[in-house]
Amino acid sequence: MKKSLLLIGIFISAMAIAQNPVLNPSFENWTLGEPDEWTTNNAPGFSVPIQQNNTGHTGNFAVSGFVTQIGVNTPFPPILNSTDLAGNPHPVAMSYTNMSFYYKLNLTGSGEFFNAGVVISDVSQSGIGGGVQQFFSTANTNTFALANVPISYIPGGTPAGAIITFTISDTLSGAGLQIGSYFRLDDVSLNFASGIQDNQNANFIFNPYPNPAVNFINLP
Repeated sequence: MKKSLLLIGIFISAMAIAQNPVLNPSFENWTLGEPDEWTTNNAPGFSVPIQQNNTGHTGNFAVSGFVTQIGVNTPFPPILNSTDLAGNPHPVAMSYTNMSFYYKLNLTGSGEFFNAGVVISDVSQSGIGGGVQQFFSTANTNTFALANVPISYIPGGTPAGAIITFTISDTLSGAGLQIGSYFRLDDVSLNFASGIQDNQNANFIFNPYPNPAVNFINLP
């Protein structure tokens, strides 16, 4: 009997660890051109850099982020955040060790990079951890590739929320963005890393500060 209870406990614990807190992680659900449970910088009639795509890694859909054009040859980058319209993060209750996702990438400028980041906050929405990776054009791929972003924490914090951000930026404060560059994403998850190798062609950014954090957190 004790052995059975132990096995049940291990099974329940494994199920809890396997739970992915990211809402609409495979971008299957959309409303009026926007992915449910995520916010974008789309401005219909002006610029729509975040778009639905029907070639997902799993399921029927994925999300694409394009560098679009505004005005006369002025590039406008895509920004995708895992928040609701009020800016509230996706709720979490564990200290997940990494964020993973599948991506396709086509950056046409040498100074452009695809930025993937996550900030973990406590109940007051003060940052207690996070991680960032930057993928340059050397990471371009037309087939879905798996990426893993390690998450570092400030000791003593209790996770309550997560904001995941994807965007395309550049090393020239916007001047190096190329209209038409894009990323495509699917199957975003927060989980516990086990024997995961570092991604090649990516820059890793760790050690969030200040410590302790107040109101915001920097990921240098």
